Amino acid sequence: MLITYVLDEAHGALAWQTGVARALAKKVDHLLVLSSTVGRLSTLPANTEVITPPVRPLGIPHRFGGRFAFNKHVFELCRERRIDAVVIHMAMEWAYILSPTFRFLRLPVVMWYAHGTVSQRLRLAIRCVDRVITSTPGGCRIRSEKIRVIGQAIDTDHFRVPQDRSLQNVVYVGRISPRKRIDLLYGTSKALTDANGLPEIPFHVVGPLLSLEDLHYAHSLQDTIWREQQEGNFRMMGFVPYARLPELYESAFLHLNVSETGSMDKTVMEGLSAGCPVLTSNPAFIDTLQDYPEFIARDDRPEAIAEQIRHIYERRRDYDPLRLRALVDGRHDMNSYADRVLNVVRERMVK
Repeated sequence: MLITYVLDEAHGALAWQTGVARALAKKVDHLLVLSSTVGRLSTLPANTEVITPPVRPLGIPHRFGGRFAFNKHVFELCRERRIDAVVIHMAMEWAYILSPTFRFLRLPVVMWYAHGTVSQRLRLAIRCVDRVITSTPGGCRIRSEKIRVIGQAIDTDHFRVPQDRSLQNVVYVGRISPRKRIDLLYGTSKALTDANGLPEIPFHVVGPLLSLEDLHYAHSLQDTIWREQQEGNFRMMGFVPYARLPELYESAFLHLNVSETGSMDKTVMEGLSAGCPVLTSNPAFIDTLQDYPEFIARDDRPEAIAEQIRHIYERRRDYDPLRLRALVDGRHDMNSYADRVLNVVRERMVK
């Protein structure tokens, strides 16, 4: 059983989870997916079944504990489908909501969590599962012998090295939020515009707004951009469907990421998979990029980042896209990710 928040190829932030379902389905006899939201889906493997939790399990609203009543239905499903193990993909609430069923049936439960936030809900979820899998040591910041670091899950069939790349733009792909420091990207764009000896380099900023805080942040930044007449250099393009993201990397000589999450942002790996150089301030990438020290931003002043961009721009045709992609293939690609997930599941099943 795979449990997710969303199964939707058009989702702003979680479209890649459908790839996780497909990759796991290829390696098991039957995959039962429990997803709170199901949206646009192309064909899933024949051995995949998708269900959504009822709004009122046994007629009980969620606010009165209805989700816990869902245990009865999940218990019956696990018995009928002969479920051997459970993988919870970020949807950590289900770890403790469905814990009575999983414990009674003695099912091994493995939970994927890769985020900088540590909450009481996370602590409770970890107590209810057998293993926690994450992308990097910073992906789950709780000390526990249950944690296993297995890398990211990048769809390298989707993010391929194109035959031709125009190498014109700086691109950012990801959520538009204060923690992603889009304002620092803007300051860097202005510093780069003021630099001598460079042509105009457009910044294309792509990503969804997922909260009211994000909306206020984006509006404030957009007001500044218009007031300072920088809209030609710094384009906030909003949400772009997952299917169209590879096109962004085809036109970019650099993917710029200055987030403060401390965990391995997927979009940096997607850029590398497409053969696009990156510049990131995220320490989670130091080991991965050890052969490319110029791809790590250690000084977060806009002028310093702009100077690093200038050096990368001057060398942009020297970077071998296939060598950049090799940083992802076999280490963080979707197929090997599914193998690593199932290896952790088997580790627990053996015990």
